[in-house]
Amino acid sequence: MEVNMETTQSGGVLDARYQWNVYEKIAHGDSFVWKEFKIQNATKINQLYLRQNALHPGNFYKVTVIGMALGRRNGYSENVYTVNIPPRHGRCSVDNTRGLSDETVFNFMCEGWMDTDLPLSYEFQYRTRYGVVFLLHHGILPVFSTSLPVGDVETNFVLDFQVKIIDSHGTYNTTGIDVQVQHVPKNEKVRRHLYFEEVQAILPDYFKRTLGNSSEGQVVGDYSQSECDDLGRRLF
Repeated sequence: MEVNMETTQSGGVLDARYQWNVYEKIAHGDSFVWKEFKIQNATKINQLYLRQNALHPGNFYKVTVIGMALGRRNGYSENVYTVNIPPRHGRCSVDNTRGLSDETVFNFMCEGWMDTDLPLSYEFQYRTRYGVVFLLHHGILPVFSTSLPVGDVETNFVLDFQVKIIDSHGTYNTTGIDVQVQHVPKNEKVRRHLYFEEVQAILPDYFKRTLGNSSEGQVVGDYSQSECDDLGRRLF
């Protein structure tokens, strides 16, 4: 809330002071009372700032201000506000809580979120150990599929994945999903390389027919463990 007071006298701007008060609506029996709400920054300027998350969602607040200027009568104003309630009662999940970096596809899904201020939108993101947030996707669909980078080695490779559920006014709720993402083991990479060398030696025409001019390195890099096993079953 911002109030401006520009009282002039003889072409000059008079100094004005402001006294702010905030009251919270509290149930009292069958009625209610306005209880004074403690504010740390009750400034004497024409702006009032409240710290983030100081107000409670769904509650009513009355903000009053008295404007005072030397040689003038005091001015008074008050307004009642209600704090928007963020989306609630839902959950978000992932089909794989463990996987390998840049190989496993993680399928995230959110369901059950309720809010009167529609439509809802969803931000899928992860946070690094340094507090840096990487936004992967923002849209109205509550599902998202992606591969992920390696998690934090100090937390056993757990990646701090988050989904932000946002209503049409921008009020949001955030839910976290822990996902363990590790490197593909080096011995596994070697095993796949040798595996494809053996298959190529036995059936070179198969690769020529199905993979065209792909190099061996590209072939090994493009196939996951499940695809390797599936190919082995079909060929042998």
